[in-house]
Amino acid sequence: TAAIPDVREEDGGIQRHVWLTASSEPKDKLKLEVWLALLIARAAEASVVAAHVVSRKKDKVVFDAPDSETALRVLEACVAVWWRIRRQPVPLVPHFSRKLAELADKNPSLSPQSLVQEAVDAWFEDDGADTAMKDDSARTLFGGWTEHDLESCAETLLAQAQTVWSPLRAATAKAATAKKEKKR
Repeated sequence: TAAIPDVREEDGGIQRHVWLTASSEPKDKLKLEVWLALLIARAAEASVVAAHVVSRKKDKVVFDAPDSETALRVLEACVAVWWRIRRQPVPLVPHFSRKLAELADKNPSLSPQSLVQEAVDAWFEDDGADTAMKDDSARTLFGGWTEHDLESCAETLLAQAQTVWSPLRAATAKAATAKKEKKR
């Protein structure tokens, strides 16, 4: 699906980056793309306060911009993961890794293997749901993997998933909390 970025200036030169997508709801790959663009802008000390992804159903995901130092630190960690997956295949597929990080944030006491077991449905195809194996490159590289294969590298999968998705989730949660407080 197409996504069209738009920069909206507010008073004082502050910017909000708005991405409009033709999909019915914002997909994980687009959320990640928008988050990385926001990190790059903030690491460069641009006056961006937030990024928004708006779907055709008017569903909206908002990411609060971190301060420049935090953006640079998170971006460096994401680039390290990116560099690692360019040298060897790593099963960091968006839908699965997002779900794994989400489960870890909600259940920090669970072991990496237990979290992988909980997230395993997001890996395998299931009645047309949005799964890891819908991604052509993931299916080509990891289509033969079993649940045991995933569990055997659970610690690495979890660490990489959290590096990429946990800061994004925190920025989304921060924006949602700010919105609720504003309504009061």
